[in-house]
Parts: sequence; C-alpha cells; structure tokens
Amino acid sequence: SEHLFDSFEPETYWDRMHLFQEAIAHRRPP
Repeated sequence: SEHLFDSFEPETYWDRMHLFQEAIAHRRPP
C-alpha cells in the first residue's frame, strides 16, 4: 500500500480537480 502513496501526486490531483471545477462552471447554464 505504501507504493500507492509514493505514486500519488497531490499537485497533479489538485490540478485535475481545478480543471474539473472549471469544466463544471463552463457547463453551468446562464
């Protein structure tokens, strides 16, 4: 299980979350 944490990149995770949030915001109807 330790290897899973080693391969986990918080920065990449947050970057993806940020893009995901922006995608939702753009999909939001006017």
